[in-house]
Amino acid sequence: VQGGFVVTWDDMRRENTHRDVYAQKIDINGEMLWPENGRVIAAGPENSLVYPFQLNAGLVHDGNGGGLVGWNDAYPPGYYQAFASKVATDATVSWGDPGELIQGSDTAVPLMAHPTTGLNRLPEYSVDKVMVADSENGAFFALNYGVGRVDANGVLRTNWSHDPSDTQIFATMVPVAEPGEKDGVFIVWSQGDLYRSDGVFTRKFVDPESSWPAQADTLIDRWGRLDVYQPGYVIQVCNLKAVTDGDGGVIVVWTDARVVIDNVPHFRVYAQRIDADGNLMWGEESVQVSETMNYGCGWRNTMFAAPDGNGGVVIAWNNILDRTQRAQRLTADGSTHWVTGGVIVDTQINTYYVLTTHGLVHASDNNFIVLYRQRDDDLLITQKLDASSGAALWGEGQVVLDNCFVQYAEHAQMVSDGRAGAVVAWAACDGNIYAHRVVETSIEWDVIFKNGFE
Repeated sequence: VQGGFVVTWDDMRRENTHRDVYAQKIDINGEMLWPENGRVIAAGPENSLVYPFQLNAGLVHDGNGGGLVGWNDAYPPGYYQAFASKVATDATVSWGDPGELIQGSDTAVPLMAHPTTGLNRLPEYSVDKVMVADSENGAFFALNYGVGRVDANGVLRTNWSHDPSDTQIFATMVPVAEPGEKDGVFIVWSQGDLYRSDGVFTRKFVDPESSWPAQADTLIDRWGRLDVYQPGYVIQVCNLKAVTDGDGGVIVVWTDARVVIDNVPHFRVYAQRIDADGNLMWGEESVQVSETMNYGCGWRNTMFAAPDGNGGVVIAWNNILDRTQRAQRLTADGSTHWVTGGVIVDTQINTYYVLTTHGLVHASDNNFIVLYRQRDDDLLITQKLDASSGAALWGEGQVVLDNCFVQYAEHAQMVSDGRAGAVVAWAACDGNIYAHRVVETSIEWDVIFKNGFE
């Protein structure tokens, strides 16, 4: 965001009995701008926050140097109530009427897509997917029971739209601009669950912005439920990602097990582009990006995607079977731009489950930076890839961590620094949260956001 970067997390520093949400902002030089160990965003229970577990679920910029934060007041597995709040560039936390007290004068907005309190959930396992910024300093939110839009003051400016026939796990959202400066959002999901799915689907919701602010608008569902890939039988779908195509459409990337050899599922990477009018652009069956990368879904098998700025997409994934870290670029027509099978970013021979993918960004110099981990050496590595050829530009890569790292994918995050590099933040095994800024030839700075809390 303007003047720096915001990171959110949750921890149990309060006597190990409460899990609360915190945030920290750093500037381009790595200086922390908010209170040491983070500015508290949500700490329950207090008034409307019923339970002591506040689970971090989402973060987007507020357009003015701060961020909008979403989380769940939760008592797993049965009670989840979603809230959202704003933390300004001066660390002030506020969203007033119809806000509800959390602690002191801090306020939050309850997100109520379902009339029953405790059934309104932001999927906390999807840190970067459950909310996206709009063009007016507000955000779209996806709950288990619908999608809606909140304005810059925390007021619900659209209805919560949901079709009960969609038995979806909201996998990702992608904002889109419509003619007439109308904000919209793509929702992309697999119908069913990760083990028994009917395929991959999308809806395009658009805010007509006709009634606001006198009353909330009704979201327009552009084409209803659109089949991105529907094989006609139950299939397993993993690693669902989506990015904008830059022209009012969306590019969807996923892995599935449509190929079965000798009764063994072969998971491969596939991609499909949908234009602004809901037309499939890359054939009826999508484009195959990789050969077999795994024989099942699992946290070690991860994938990320980033738009290339020209109607195409770059995809980074780890192939568990041949122990390689790979990347591929697809052009706007679905053709592979780099070598067949993808460029090999790194390879580890005679090892097992050694590489996992943790991030991918389109850098400001138009090249791409991939973040991955070598598990056996406890290395977290960044590598820049040339946009034209996919060639590695940082030698053997920039090591940002050579110590124990919490291994799940969401425990590392990477964003562009706006200066041809990247900022990487992660949770380490020592209970700290760290950040590095990575540039062409060095690690610019090392910041500890939070010290020693689980």
